[in-house]
Amino acid sequence: MQKILALRLSALGDVAMTVPVILAVLEQNPQAEITMVAPKMLHDFYPEHPRLRLVDFDKKNKHKGLAGIYIFYQGIKKDKFDAFADLHGVLRSFVLSFLLKNAGVKISKIDKGRSQKRMLTRRYHKILKPLKHTTERYADVFRNLGLKVELNHELRNHLFTPQPKLGNAVGIAPFAKHRGKRYPLNEILQLVLLLTERGKKVYIFGSKQEAADLDGIKDPNIEVVAGKLTFREELEIISRLDCMLSMDSSNMHMASLVGVPVVSVWGATHPYAGFMGYGQKNENVAQDNELNCRPCSVFGDKKCYRGDWACFDAITPEDLLVKIEKISG
Repeated sequence: MQKILALRLSALGDVAMTVPVILAVLEQNPQAEITMVAPKMLHDFYPEHPRLRLVDFDKKNKHKGLAGIYIFYQGIKKDKFDAFADLHGVLRSFVLSFLLKNAGVKISKIDKGRSQKRMLTRRYHKILKPLKHTTERYADVFRNLGLKVELNHELRNHLFTPQPKLGNAVGIAPFAKHRGKRYPLNEILQLVLLLTERGKKVYIFGSKQEAADLDGIKDPNIEVVAGKLTFREELEIISRLDCMLSMDSSNMHMASLVGVPVVSVWGATHPYAGFMGYGQKNENVAQDNELNCRPCSVFGDKKCYRGDWACFDAITPEDLLVKIEKISG
């Protein structure tokens, strides 16, 4: 048996994208077993598998700093791994790689394609072409360890046995961490109204902190679940929706994990950077293709080149409604 240690510690969407890759490695390499290191709160993203073990990395407490990484290493070195798949490529994983390499473990780390992403997002003379998808970058890490990994990029439920759909139900995740990824909330609420007028049941997702922005919504056809559910419960509800609308955010990747089509809304960022939901269709992307300053950022965290955040202006609630209805009827 080939014992592989793999690691990805953040962000939510990036961890979610490891799932189809990990499953492909296990399915196509029966001699491999994987110990996946990820924050315990994200272990719900992974299905049970006899050759997959999940290990917590507590970067805020027990495993904080260099001393914490060494404590983590001391805890896992007894497993005598054959290889380490670094899916994160940050200082923590570099230190862990150094320790494991000195113990004779084969190391393979992710190529993030930083130079290509800089050329995609620079203000002038952009090279606007699709870059390698993040899941393929993860797969390359395992390929470099001599493993077979072929990804089909098909949308399917990786986590649950399919359950009956809720019926005429749409999910909306209107939030994102950075300003450059957030479609205006007042226009989201206009879209919600359009959907309920057409008899749709709307579930609104978000964090506990974001839920405060949704106070005052009182409609029997709208259920605000933001901040009320565990990740597992959220995934279970999403899996029973007809369609999800999301920003370039973790909810797009969560819906992809459970085989639900997503209408994704892109502002300062762009699907070409490689973060499109796994198995999602380009025809369900909503973005302004005429604004030549886009994309200005890989993560939506940079200052707007123009100063007016015009990247969402051309996308109307009616445009989003059309895309949703093409999927859900």
